[in-house]
Amino acid sequence: MKRRTTCRHHGRAPVAGNVKRHKTTMHQLDKADLLALLAKVIDEEHWCLDAHQSRVHFYTSFISAIIVATIAGTLNAKEAHHYLLLLIGPLLIWAVAQIAEDGTYRLYQRFLEAVTMRAKLEQVLGLTNPFPSLPPGAYWGTEPLIPDRYLRSRQEAQSSADLISTSRGKGSDAATLRLLLVVRAIALTLFGALCVISIVVWLR
Repeated sequence: MKRRTTCRHHGRAPVAGNVKRHKTTMHQLDKADLLALLAKVIDEEHWCLDAHQSRVHFYTSFISAIIVATIAGTLNAKEAHHYLLLLIGPLLIWAVAQIAEDGTYRLYQRFLEAVTMRAKLEQVLGLTNPFPSLPPGAYWGTEPLIPDRYLRSRQEAQSSADLISTSRGKGSDAATLRLLLVVRAIALTLFGALCVISIVVWLR
């Protein structure tokens, strides 16, 4: 009769794949691995920014088409109920602007997450410290390779999550929010104008 093989310490049959795994930390990676990882993170940053701009362009193109269609309909409308129906245009513009604000920030948030990953890797690689040995008379010898404004923003944040949350409404996200604010102003103007025109036509 065959004897069942058991684990020495627990008295049970070993399970396939029950192998102890050792976690590899960032500090255990060699410099070449860290540099390769840094390059991938930088590529991720660029992709996120490009995707963010593409999404902004998509939403603004869609909103522009609605604005043009609403204005064209206003110029060709004759009856009061026509103008009332055209009120759908400004309402749709406002709704798309809200969707655009949330949709574009998702990509900007992903960009910021890549920035925090890059900051950690640069710190491990020593790129945030001044170079230890420079020839006499070298300029900017007390400065690290990373620009000072980037370092200040990182040092002011308590954590990577804090850096992401405090960056809302800054950089590319600030430009997008200002653009969508103008879009909402146009939507309100169109809505008010259509209401006034429909009332005037109705009272004729």
